[in-house]
Amino acid sequence: MKWRKGWERQTEWWKKQGLKNKILLICIPGAIFSSVIIMVLASFIFREYEKNMYNITVQNLNMIIRHIEMELQEADDTSVEIITDATVQSALSPGKPNVRSWEVSMDYIRQLRALYEVLQDQLRISRNIVSISIFVDDEWYYVGSSRRSYDRSRLEEMRKSLAENSSEITWYVKGYPANRIYGLRSVRDLRYHTFEDLALLVIEYDLEGSIEGLLKNNSNVRYSPGLAVMDGEKLLYSDIAALPSRELVQRGNRDYRSVTLNGKKYFASWLDGTDYGWSYVFLILYDDLFGMMRFLKVVFWGVVAAVVGLSVFYCEKLTGLITRRFTYLTGRMKSVQEGDFRAESRRGKGQQDELEQVCDRFEDMVGHVDRLIQDNYVKQMLIRENQLKVLQNQINPHFLFNTLQTINWKARENHQETISQITEALGRLLRYTLRENNEPALLSDEIGILMHYVTIQKIRYQERLEVSVEIPGTLMERRIPKLSLQNIVENSVKYALENMLEPCRIEVWAECREEIFHLYVRDNGPGIAPDILRRIAGEAPEDRAEERRKRTEEIQGTSGTEKTGGEAGLGIGLANIRQRIMLLFDTGSDLLVSNTGKGTLTEIRITGERRAEWNNEVR
Repeated sequence: MKWRKGWERQTEWWKKQGLKNKILLICIPGAIFSSVIIMVLASFIFREYEKNMYNITVQNLNMIIRHIEMELQEADDTSVEIITDATVQSALSPGKPNVRSWEVSMDYIRQLRALYEVLQDQLRISRNIVSISIFVDDEWYYVGSSRRSYDRSRLEEMRKSLAENSSEITWYVKGYPANRIYGLRSVRDLRYHTFEDLALLVIEYDLEGSIEGLLKNNSNVRYSPGLAVMDGEKLLYSDIAALPSRELVQRGNRDYRSVTLNGKKYFASWLDGTDYGWSYVFLILYDDLFGMMRFLKVVFWGVVAAVVGLSVFYCEKLTGLITRRFTYLTGRMKSVQEGDFRAESRRGKGQQDELEQVCDRFEDMVGHVDRLIQDNYVKQMLIRENQLKVLQNQINPHFLFNTLQTINWKARENHQETISQITEALGRLLRYTLRENNEPALLSDEIGILMHYVTIQKIRYQERLEVSVEIPGTLMERRIPKLSLQNIVENSVKYALENMLEPCRIEVWAECREEIFHLYVRDNGPGIAPDILRRIAGEAPEDRAEERRKRTEEIQGTSGTEKTGGEAGLGIGLANIRQRIMLLFDTGSDLLVSNTGKGTLTEIRITGERRAEWNNEVR
């Protein structure tokens, strides 16, 4: 049972390893094993490559042979067309007129011209045919790209070669290194069916040009091949200078082998022709064929080693990237467990992978929990503040009202109508404000309170303040949040009138369109800053967080600055009215504030009431 104990020890050791070590222990052996498999497959592929190179050379050689023999067959067909042409037969036949005679006549000239035209036409349409010659007795009729000289001994040698195989075209080799071969065919009398030997047709074929053109146009050959053409032991063509034919004749029992020619090592492949009995040898420098393969092997093994090294490196980086986030999460969870709910900023915030999203969501969750705790704390502090205010306001309101009444009567006794109006309006405002009913108020009551407020402000600002109210009587029973209209007009007085020199005009009107109640307040002041408008509309959560923080500091008495009632107070007051409207009435109800370019327009839009009924009267 030793193996079981060993297995248990290994299991315990594995359990004690960290996540990073476990991933590395899995990935690195896997990378090494994969590399070994790749090396084995690469060795097999390289061996197959060597075999395929042999086959490719044979295929290329076959293609060249087919091309050469096809062109030779075309030259053979050209010779047949020439010797059977009626013009050629007429010009060379024994009957007169013919080109054999030296009589200068129009018939002689016409036949000679016609003969040359036939030869030129055949030369023009034939590939790699350099010249065409006809030998008649001692005369020589020639067309071609350059002048050729045939001495009598060469002609006799050609005729002798032709006599051995007179029924077909005979290919005669002038000799290396000219790299030209000559097709010989006897022109016999077909016109009178005597089959008499009339002339010797010689077609000069550019074997070198044909092979070079084929090798240059062969895109499949990516190395510099050489080609030799053998007729028995005789070398007909070779593009390797001073190539000894004896090395090529020693073929051996295989169709390919390595040979050393002129001090260089070649890979040679032999193939026999099909129609002319020639042997073809394909020669490739050994380094050109297998040197690249050796270089590729070195490069391949280097790439494999680099891939293994990079795999290990990136595996270590990947595991660090993964485990670092897990380590961060476990540490943050421990901090939260200990009561630290402060959200931390992530340095890798720009990343968007799943692990980073988990970390971000965790921080968002911690921040949300922290905000909930802070909001709950702020709410509790606000409740305590309101309780204190209620206690402070529990001073007998009748004492205040009686005092104001006393001031009012004394003012009347002394004929101080202005003081009387102020004290009476202030008393009604205080009485309305201290009512504990927080339900929506009738529009008629809100307008009455507004007029008391306007009375006080008109006495203060006199001609600088103009307030007009135009509301149909049918809309007086509509309800709006308590003191909302007075607060909106108060904002216009405070932030419009006090910031301008000319008179401030405030217009209040209402209408009902499509069962939606609209209450408007417009002034001709300087307008409201865009950031305050966004705060009122609830589009700046960071502003709300900042206000909540300031509110908490004010409650706790730790704020370093003193609230002055600036534009921030304007945004908060209107935002509170907007929240009350959205809480008290149906969806679609809202408070809209906008700059008209000539002042500020505030709209209360109410689509319905959330409660079935309200008190018929607010006392």
